[in-house]
Amino acid sequence: KVAIDPDYYGRNIAFVIENQSSSENISIFVVSVDYLEEFSGLDFFHNLPNDVEESIESTIHNSLWNWD
Repeated sequence: KVAIDPDYYGRNIAFVIENQSSSENISIFVVSVDYLEEFSGLDFFHNLPNDVEESIESTIHNSLWNWD
């Protein structure tokens, strides 16, 4: 799963979660968009300018999300 805020591209998040029940905090499943693209073979933000795409996909943005 990947999500991006279209009003602020720096606010994005990606997860790799097995399709099964888990009691783990969702934050342990967070990965970079680059990792998810490599894992899935998909290019999620191909419509963005390359410099923007490269910048946002390489970073894990844990600090932008509330894990409570």
